Formats: sequence, structure tokens, C-alpha cells
Amino acid sequence: MSSGRLKCLSRFSAYLHLVLSFIGIAVVIATIVVVAKNNFDAVEDYEVTKYLMLGYLSCVLVYILLLFSFSITLIVGIEKNKLKLLSPFVYLTYIGCWLYGLVALRHFISGLFNRGPFLPLFLHLLIHLTIIGILVAMLWPVLKLHKRWRKERKISMSTVCNNSTTNF
Repeated sequence: MSSGRLKCLSRFSAYLHLVLSFIGIAVVIATIVVVAKNNFDAVEDYEVTKYLMLGYLSCVLVYILLLFSFSITLIVGIEKNKLKLLSPFVYLTYIGCWLYGLVALRHFISGLFNRGPFLPLFLHLLIHLTIIGILVAMLWPVLKLHKRWRKERKISMSTVCNNSTTNF
């Protein structure tokens, strides 16, 4: 794949992440407000559940804010051909995929231990794995561009090192 097409796909992925993370920020903030303001009497031990939910939502909000800011640095990195500006986005997306996969697996296993019905749990796991696949597909052009630029950088650095040693 040509470098121009890879940059175009990476730019599309960056803008898509930017829009989705902006929507995610709004949804998480709205959910935090609803959880903090409402009192659900039907839930047993609501106060503990409420604080756990707020903690979880706060962690998700921090992740989405980081994704939003790293999407901006990704766009700038693609425009200016800067490898170091692509790296934070790539690593954060790796971490997000792994954590999302671990949460899905934990949900599936805890459902099995709680004697939940297998088919709904399995379908839930498949949905989560599909979402991870979509995330990886959205990351693929950026990762490919990151690897290509890293390889080109290593080649240019070795050329510079070889030329500087032969001048002595």
C-alpha cells in the first residue's frame, strides 16, 4: 500500500476516533450526572454500587479524554510526518483493547461462576470480541504507518551512522 493512501486511511481513522471520543465524553458525563443525581431505591446497597459506578465511569472518562487528546496529536503527527506523535495513540489503543478484552472475559467467567445461562453470556462475549475487532481494524492503518515510519527512521539512522564512521 502506498504511503499516501496509508496516510489518508490513518487520517480518516484519527478523525473517526476524534468524533467518537467527543461523543463518548458527552455520554459518560451525562451518565455520571444521572448516577450522581438519582436515587434508585430498587437497587440493594445502592450507595456502594453508586460509588463503584462513579469510579468506573471516572476511569472511562479519563481514558476517553486521553483518546481525544491523542487523536489530536495523531492528526498533527500524520500531517507533519512525526513518528513520536503517533506513538501515544497506538499505545493507548493497545491498552484500551486489552483492558476491554479483559473486562469482557471477566464478565463472561463471572457469569459462568454465578450459574448464568451460557448462550446469552457467550453472545455477550462475541459482541465484545466483535467490538475489539472493529477497534483493531480502525487502528490498523495507523499501526501500519507507524511501523513503516519507524522502519524508515531506522534505515536513515543506520545510513547516517555508516556515513559518519567512514568519514574518519
